Amino acid sequence: MRDISARSVARHLTISALTRVESLVARVSGSTDRECIQFLYFHHVFANEAASFRKLLSDLGDDYTYLPYSHAVARIAAGAIDGRFLALSFDDGFACNVRAAGIMKELGVSGCFFLATGIIGVTDAESVAEFCRTNLKYAPVEFMGWRDVERLLRDGHEVGGHTRTHANLASITNEMVEAEIGGCFDDLQRRIGKVEHFAWPFGRFSDFSAFAAKTVFKTGFKSCASAVRGCHVASGAMTADSVCLRRDHVAATWPTNHVRYFARRNGRRATGRDNTWPSTLDPRMLRRDATAVHE
Repeated sequence: MRDISARSVARHLTISALTRVESLVARVSGSTDRECIQFLYFHHVFANEAASFRKLLSDLGDDYTYLPYSHAVARIAAGAIDGRFLALSFDDGFACNVRAAGIMKELGVSGCFFLATGIIGVTDAESVAEFCRTNLKYAPVEFMGWRDVERLLRDGHEVGGHTRTHANLASITNEMVEAEIGGCFDDLQRRIGKVEHFAWPFGRFSDFSAFAAKTVFKTGFKSCASAVRGCHVASGAMTADSVCLRRDHVAATWPTNHVRYFARRNGRRATGRDNTWPSTLDPRMLRRDATAVHE
């Protein structure tokens, strides 16, 4: 615990210093915040994080206009980025995020909740603990039930896919990739009907493949999101499968100025290339008959 606490303090001090440097650079250069779409994603909002989460969203509302997730995706594809927009999402399907959804509803904000469908509705403590330990490398935590998912939809939120078992899609066979993505899509369609968005587990480019990306769109999802930091600026109209969404991980307890630091840095560095896939992951470049097993 001491090591974790020390790392947290060191991180806080480092980001605080970088925030001051970023602000100084902006003042000296005379630069202003760019028109962009910034995606933020969370994993959890536990009870002791709720007040911080509410404040963070309220503060960021002074900087950005919140967009529903689907609207943000559509604007990127259409090249219609004519303001400073923010879209929120949550990964994995923790039950505590129903609390976050309620806070968002009170503030007039909607988000997309990406679910690992194989664990949704499972309440057996041993099974949940094993899933968390093996698939998430995380301490046991309660997951949503399907009634919680229905509540999210009633409250104006969206639900997306995050595979069935939170598998690393770069480390399994193509057959398993199709089962993870297709099974997740089928689970969601059967339970809630229409589903459009997908975010891959672990979120780094090294945790994905061109075959997996192609499978996402072939299965029926309309968008695919990473967990790679960055934002999106206007670059002209694009097809759905040519867009690779960037999202910044955020913790509910982070100070607002830390989130602003990453967002402003993203805006300063962003180019139209950030809207597209790295060449090695581009699903449009994969041969139709590709059958190679992932390394």
